[in-house]
Amino acid sequence: MTNGQPNHDAVQLIQEVMDAFSRSDLDHMFQLLHDDVVVEMPFEGGHDVDVLDKTGFRKVMELVDSMFESFTIEFDRVLALDKGQGVVAEYHGNAIFKDSGVRYANRYCGIFITEGGRIRHWREYDHPVILQTALAAHFQQSNHAAARASRA
Repeated sequence: MTNGQPNHDAVQLIQEVMDAFSRSDLDHMFQLLHDDVVVEMPFEGGHDVDVLDKTGFRKVMELVDSMFESFTIEFDRVLALDKGQGVVAEYHGNAIFKDSGVRYANRYCGIFITEGGRIRHWREYDHPVILQTALAAHFQQSNHAAARASRA
């Protein structure tokens, strides 16, 4: 860090953010986000998370972290934008839901604009049907497990 600001190039920055997420180190992850970060997830509008500020994004990430026993992100391609302004990245995630053991795997495309060594704007696209299908399977498995436990 330099003067309280992380000192990263854009590619290292996004890799460090995703590594922190994969380790469930949300404190470190959020240190790497600008205080005025805007996070957009255009395909998640049905979940009221399509545009978030830092506080709203933190709440979403805490919920995500609480739902999964593991969630790893691996990069397929990271392309630096001109003049170090940010990156465009293709990546995939593999996760296992807590309680149900349901697997969730999705592909993502993210556009990350940086400012002052932190992410200032994060726009992420995923396949929403894959997410919806995994959530439905998780809740179905969780409900079945709860019903079995109540009968025992």
